This record gives sequence, structure tokens and C-alpha cells, in this order.
Amino acid sequence: MVGVPITLSPARLIRVGDGARDVVEEGEQSDSARAQTTRPPLSRTARRRQRGRGRRRKREPVDTGVWLAGGFVALFVVVFGWLATGPYRADHTYRDVLVDRNRAGAAQQQNAAAAQTFADRADRELRSAIAANPWEGDYVEAYARSLNDAASRALGSDPTSQDALAMLRKARKQSERALRLQPDNTYYLESNAALLETVQRYDKADTTAKAQERRVLERAVRVNPWQPRFAHDLAGYFANSSEIPAGIRVLERAIVFSPRDTSLLEQLGTFYDHQGETAKARVIWRRLLRVDPKNAAAAKALGTNPTTSTSPTASTSPSVSGG
Repeated sequence: MVGVPITLSPARLIRVGDGARDVVEEGEQSDSARAQTTRPPLSRTARRRQRGRGRRRKREPVDTGVWLAGGFVALFVVVFGWLATGPYRADHTYRDVLVDRNRAGAAQQQNAAAAQTFADRADRELRSAIAANPWEGDYVEAYARSLNDAASRALGSDPTSQDALAMLRKARKQSERALRLQPDNTYYLESNAALLETVQRYDKADTTAKAQERRVLERAVRVNPWQPRFAHDLAGYFANSSEIPAGIRVLERAIVFSPRDTSLLEQLGTFYDHQGETAKARVIWRRLLRVDPKNAAAAKALGTNPTTSTSPTASTSPSVSGG
């Protein structure tokens, strides 16, 4: 039977002859075998390369620090350059816009040509400010107002001017862009609502301005219910749309936040009279006279002298719900 070599660790089995086996331990190698496995001495070039690798490993921390410092310096330069050429420059440019607009307004009566020069310069500076900082809503809104004013003047002279209509549509886009930047800015909302009224007046082909104006006014009332002007404008919108009951609901909520605002009280009394709700109207008219004894509309509705105060019995009248 022929012997089969078996390998075990750490020993090595070697077949010798027919089936005889000798175990030779790994550690019992001859001196000659060890000498054969010894590495030869390194050459001069190899020693130089080894020393170079050691020096590079020593320099690695220093190189990393240098790269990090350079990166921070580059980041600072980029940020400072962006600020110098972006928001900072845009802010100074916008100040020049305000100055040139004031000059244009002052020269309007005496020198129309000089006023137009200042106005054109202000528009150029405003576009530069927007280009430098397109995320500032004030610049975009100011540009929209400028376009709206120019378009309104042109359409006042020629309602069919296509150039003026194109300018008005551009003003609307800029106003909507400003609202996207600051959707809860009530100044932008009020300005956008006024622009949409101009669109409805001149751009007869537009069918979306009226519904958008309602949404804008309702948002302004929700954002700041303490500002009576917004509720007054929304109620006026409903009155123009023949939706008096909706206007009454707006005003009833508004007088809760502004109970002494004479414009709201007068508008609400007028709406009640229009709807035939005489009792509620008289309560509002008397309330208005207590706030403003010289109010002519309240005195006329009650048939009294506007300089006299109301009788004490007015306090016994039923109150109007605040909505």
C-alpha cells in the first residue's frame, strides 16, 4: 500500500520509500536553509529610497496643516468677495436708488427732463441691486412698483398701448416674485393687491387677477388682523363684487381687533343699511358717534346734529356680534 503524505501544522510530513514517514519540525531546519532565507544587504540606492519614505512620513502632518490653512484662507476670500460684490454692494446701490428717486420727485415740477434722468438712473441702479442680491425682496418689490407706476402713467394716456401692458405684466411678475421671497410681508401683499386692481382696469384679457386679489387681501387680513386697512380693503373688494354679506363678516371680525376705527365702523354701518338690517346699523352709527361725535355719516343716518353726542339710551340697544 502506497503511503499518502499528510500535512499537519506546525509539523511537515515527508514520504520516504514505501510507506515510511519522517516528521520534521519546522524549527529544525538546517543552518544552511536559514542562511538561504536571509535577505541580502540593501544597496545604496535602496537605502536612500527608504530614508526618503521616512522623511515623507514625518512631513505628512505639516503638509496637512498647510493645506487646511490654505483652504480656510481661500474660503474666507470667497465669502468676503461675495459679500463685497453681493449684498453689501446691493445695499449701497439701493441707497443711491432712494436718493435719485427723491431728486426726481423734487425736480418734477420745475424740470421734467432732469426728473426723468434721475428716474432712469434710479431704475438702472435698482436692476443692479437686484442682480447683486436677488434674494432681497425689498429690491424686487421696489422694481415692481416702479414698473407699475410707469405702466399706469402710460396707460392713463393710451389705454391700448401694448408696450405699457407688457410693462404692467412684467410688474406683476416682479411683485409675485417678491411675495415668493417674503410671503407674509403685508406691505408686499397690499402693493400686489393694488397692482392687481390696475391689471383688472386695463388688461381686459386677464381672467386671473380678480381671484388672485381676493386671495392676497385675505392673506393680509390673516397675517395682521390688527391692521384695519386690510379688512377695509377686503370688505371693499366684496362690495365691488356684490358680496355684501361676506364684507359684513369681514368687518364684524375686524372691529373686534380695532373697536374704535372710524373707517371700519362707518363701512359696517353702511353695509348694514344696504342689507336692510336697520337695528344693527343704528347700533354701529351710535357707536361711531361716541368715537367721533362730528362724524357726518353717522349723524345723517341717525338724523341728529353731528356736533351733539348720543343719548344715554343708546347703551341699552342690542350689541352687534363681533363675528
